[in-house]
Amino acid sequence: MRWTTSNGAPKSGTALVATGNKTGAPTTVGLDDAGRIQPAPPTAVQARSQGAAVGAAASAGGCVLAPGCWWVSRVRLDRHRWAQWDRAWDEFDAHQGHRHA
Repeated sequence: MRWTTSNGAPKSGTALVATGNKTGAPTTVGLDDAGRIQPAPPTAVQARSQGAAVGAAASAGGCVLAPGCWWVSRVRLDRHRWAQWDRAWDEFDAHQGHRHA
């Protein structure tokens, strides 16, 4: 594919076109500020689909993250509580003066 930039410089490149287009037939492509071919922007349907997919993924991530944080907090608090119980029992045993027969 060949084209001329806004300042008159000739350019060439490769672009994907719809099946069935004849060789040499004119087509419309998107260019960036430097005159390079860019992919076509998504259609409204594609944009909605991509938005829905990203929203669903973010929602699923939140649904996994919240219980995950709860579980990690629960495990840490349980370990702390178990350590407190161990210290309390050790202190209790130390004050009892157990006699062994």
